[in-house]
Amino acid sequence: MRNWQEMNALTLAYLGDAVYELWVRTHLLELGHEKVKELHKQAISYVRASTQAQVLHALLPELDEIEQQIVMRGRNAKGG
Repeated sequence: MRNWQEMNALTLAYLGDAVYELWVRTHLLELGHEKVKELHKQAISYVRASTQAQVLHALLPELDEIEQQIVMRGRNAKGG
């Protein structure tokens, strides 16, 4: 894999979404959830864009300058 700093922001977002969803699914299993339908509903509630935006807004003050620049790079990326 090439240097992440040289990658397209949307490509990084695509990969990041997969990593985040895997973390969410693992977390839900660790909490003891077992019913697949409920696991799916819970996971979707965490990984949808609106929830991710809320989490990012809460975390933004904790990010250093470089991390904030990365966030802005992602927000300014245009899909295609």
